[in-house]
Amino acid sequence: MLYRNLIPLMFLLMIVEIGFRMIVGTLHPLGEEFYVRTPPGKIGNLPMALYSLAMFYLSCRNIAAANLKGQLASPRQLLE
Repeated sequence: MLYRNLIPLMFLLMIVEIGFRMIVGTLHPLGEEFYVRTPPGKIGNLPMALYSLAMFYLSCRNIAAANLKGQLASPRQLLE
């Protein structure tokens, strides 16, 4: 049950990582001499960011609902 609580953290780290990718791509863009077409990573940043935001929201909502129902153990219960 403890690892289920880490799923929102995983999606939050993905959002941060994609944000840094977008910032670095904006601050240090590669010129036309480095590639012929748009790199696939640049195209996939926005859909991946939207997917990560949606999954982060859903994972937080599911954990909050499980806590209300008493299905998840608290850290104190895990230590006992």
